[in-house]
Amino acid sequence: MAEVIGFLRNSATFGEKKVLQLLSDNLPKEFIVYVETPLYKERDIRYPDFVVLTNYGVLVLEVKDWVVLEGRATPHGVTVRNRDGTTRHEPNPVNQARNSAIVLSQKLNEKRKTDQAVEAIPWSYAVVLFNLPTPVITQLRTPWGEEFVLGKADLENRDLLLNRIKRTFPTTRLRPLTKKELDLVRATIYPVVEIEMPDREAFVLDQQQEKIVAEPVRQVEEQPIKQKQGEQQDRLFSSNAEDEDEKPQPLLGEKISRDVSIRLVRGFSGSGKTLVLIQRARFLAAQYPEWRIVVLTYNKPLQTHLEKSLLGTGIQAKTFHGLCKQLTKIYNDNPAKLEDWLAENQKDFPIIAELGKDFAEREIDYLRDLGVPAKEKYLKMERKGMGRGQRIPTEQRAKIYELLTSYRQYLQDNDLWDFSELPLILQEQMDKSADSPELFDAILVDEAQDWAPIWFKVINRLLNAKNGLLFLADDPSQSIYRNFSWREKSVEVVGRTRWLKVPYRNTYEIYQAAYEMISDNDEIQNSLKEEGEWIRPEVNPVEMRHGKRPLVQRLANIREEIYRVKNIIDSLKTDGIREDQIAVLTRYRREAKDLERFLQDTSVVINPIHGFKGLEMEAVILPHINLMFQDAEEETSERRLIYMAMSRAREQLYLTYSGRLPTPFNTLRTKNLVDFLG
Repeated sequence: MAEVIGFLRNSATFGEKKVLQLLSDNLPKEFIVYVETPLYKERDIRYPDFVVLTNYGVLVLEVKDWVVLEGRATPHGVTVRNRDGTTRHEPNPVNQARNSAIVLSQKLNEKRKTDQAVEAIPWSYAVVLFNLPTPVITQLRTPWGEEFVLGKADLENRDLLLNRIKRTFPTTRLRPLTKKELDLVRATIYPVVEIEMPDREAFVLDQQQEKIVAEPVRQVEEQPIKQKQGEQQDRLFSSNAEDEDEKPQPLLGEKISRDVSIRLVRGFSGSGKTLVLIQRARFLAAQYPEWRIVVLTYNKPLQTHLEKSLLGTGIQAKTFHGLCKQLTKIYNDNPAKLEDWLAENQKDFPIIAELGKDFAEREIDYLRDLGVPAKEKYLKMERKGMGRGQRIPTEQRAKIYELLTSYRQYLQDNDLWDFSELPLILQEQMDKSADSPELFDAILVDEAQDWAPIWFKVINRLLNAKNGLLFLADDPSQSIYRNFSWREKSVEVVGRTRWLKVPYRNTYEIYQAAYEMISDNDEIQNSLKEEGEWIRPEVNPVEMRHGKRPLVQRLANIREEIYRVKNIIDSLKTDGIREDQIAVLTRYRREAKDLERFLQDTSVVINPIHGFKGLEMEAVILPHINLMFQDAEEETSERRLIYMAMSRAREQLYLTYSGRLPTPFNTLRTKNLVDFLG
């Protein structure tokens, strides 16, 4: 079954719909059928019905729904009888297909000039006359060309279709196309799949990524009964999602279809999730210029990257909390800190010392992530989304809830806010106000695995309920903040999920070492299951880039480590890597502060690991790895964290430590995946 990219216009003819169905069903999976894609030439725009990319060339197809012809055809055209009995003259449609093919070949040659290694791409053309009987098709092949006229019978037989398509190409031009040539054709036909990279070769999305970017948008018919926005949204996220599979499927290629409103793209580190999300946003903005579109993420560095990537598109890029703060109209830029309040109130609340300040802080934030459930519910419920950890008996839960209530009252009494409180404040404002904020037509969420249930409740109410689109990108293996399932987030993703499995970002050597840190962890691997089946990355040593193995080095003390970091940076600069393409990532913020002071005259990026999700660099240095895996109960979360950190590196990766190397790193030595020094 061929891949179909694009969709037919609403007024597509019966013949066009049937031809698309047969092309999709009877062509092999490595072929791509592009639907009504525009070809630009000076002031002219052509929309050939279909462009078929084969593994030996590219073919332009035009479809005509003629039923009855008058007289004989000439090389210039034919007389067609209309339904009302009148006639009209139609020019030779093979010439129409040929002219579009010439425009496409010129575009291919223009693009080829930038890459002399690519040869001329074989191209051809044909017309499909779906409604005409076989004897008439045979007659038309004489004036219009034996190879260039196809009928219904040619499309219905798989072997015959493949043979007829191949015969449209001159035998002297036929040759297998390389992956680079196929990518060039795809980027020419559908420019949205080509991504320009600063100081790097342009990146072309693969076919799975392209399919996700160009997926048709589901349109919902008018609701007969007017409902409140909140009621409509509940249906979008729950019942509407659950019974979608029971609805009749749309005719393939129709623009107004029952395609999903929710799409979840899951992928391993470096598989292109963020690139796909950016291009999907661009695609939607181009298709629907009247739409309000926002891209949301959790951390500020990734938001800055997204904003830069979407510059000039009219698409907003915000952190979730930044959007909440904007909508709540909070102008005070000094948020309160729960940890400070807990430290100041330990005497009044013995539970803080009993459980530990850090644990109390996490539990309070957990309750706010859930939207602050009723006390009675919290006392009895299973604490999902927290991973494995400390159990809390009922009497301690009651005290935690009292602590939460007192802190929230403190914020309210002093007109203060903190980041975990923002979605709750916004939700309360929307509940009380008769006027909803202006809705978004599309909301795209990056790094969605770390989002809390309350966040989705909020964006649920900010999304247009009629034709709204929710696009999510996540990596379950990188859930370093929260571990809620999609069901716990009240987002139905069954049957709405696509996987990206190829880690393009890293060299083979870097990804092998990074993935080793999570490959044998049952909790992480269970999060990568899809309908009971294990999902593994597609790591191919033949197709992936190769480079140096990661280096793990032991130093005598922290001071020597810091100086070693400086030496590594100097060496990388000698290799031609710019300072702003080098990242030093630390487990804790205090170590990052120390390195910032030492490297203050450089433009090297220094950041705690947590704040670098979704980003990448040519080279990454991870100092002080001996500070990881200090708590046995946190081993799974630490493995997620180090996997995420190691996989930020495109070309070179360095890890340093002083003292004892944590046991989980020993497997890198025993499996000979890294070089060790010291």
